[in-house]
Amino acid sequence: MTQRQIVTVTRSQIRHRRNSVMKMIMLIFLFLHSADLYAVQNKTDTSELKKTPCFIRNDSIKYSVVLAVCEKCVPIKNKGYRIVVDLSQDQIDAVRKINYRTWMSLLKDEKSDWAANLILYYLYDRDAILFSLGKNRDAWLVVQKHEDIEYWIKNLGK
Repeated sequence: MTQRQIVTVTRSQIRHRRNSVMKMIMLIFLFLHSADLYAVQNKTDTSELKKTPCFIRNDSIKYSVVLAVCEKCVPIKNKGYRIVVDLSQDQIDAVRKINYRTWMSLLKDEKSDWAANLILYYLYDRDAILFSLGKNRDAWLVVQKHEDIEYWIKNLGK
C-alpha cells in the first residue's frame, strides 16, 4: 500500500468512528431526556396525591347506604338510594376543593379508589341502587369500577 492509500483508509475509519460516537452521544442524550421527563411526570402524580386529604383511604372510610326521600315534595317522594359518608364539615370542605386531576389519581390508586368513589357519590348525590345490594369493594372492582370511573371522567369537569 502506498502512503496515500493508508491515509485514505485511516480518514475513512476516523469518519466512521466519529459517526458512531455521534450516534452514541445522541442515544445517551435521548435516554437521559426521556428519563428526566418520566421523573417529572411521576413527581407531579405523587405531589397530587400528597396534597390529598389523608382520610380518603379505603381502609378507613365509613359510609352507609340510605333510602332518601324528597322532603320538599308533596306528597313525599322516594329519591332512591344514596351514599352517606361519615365526614366532618372540615373534611367536606376539603374534598370540595379537590381538583379533577387529583380525583382521577385517587380513583386509580388501589388504596383510595373505593373511598374516593363513595365520596363522589355522596358529593354529587348520585343514585346508589347497586350499593344497596350490599356491594363491597371487591364486588365493585369486578362489576362497577370501570363504569364509575367513566362516569366521573365525563361528569366531574362539568
